[in-house]
Amino acid sequence: MSASTTAIVAAMAAQRKRLVRHFIEMSAFTPESAISASSLPRAGFRLLARLQAQRAILTASDGKLYLDRSRWESLTATRHARAKVLLALVSIAALGVLAWVFFKIAT
Repeated sequence: MSASTTAIVAAMAAQRKRLVRHFIEMSAFTPESAISASSLPRAGFRLLARLQAQRAILTASDGKLYLDRSRWESLTATRHARAKVLLALVSIAALGVLAWVFFKIAT
């Protein structure tokens, strides 16, 4: 992954955390405690549609937004599990390349 791609991924993660933290700080977890979209951090608007598509942020009948905390925790756990699998695969590949190099040097 290039440095610019890493920076973009890190920025998106920070924006996602900021957006979700706003819902947590406002205790917006039910349709009754939902907040208006105008109160969201500006950076959060880019990720709002994605989180709504993932059903982590839901819309109340009056158009206000709230966080489905259990869905958010499920999505976070899935994302962490995928990252661990990817890290394991990259580590195994790196060890394979290292073993191959040492084998070639030894012969």
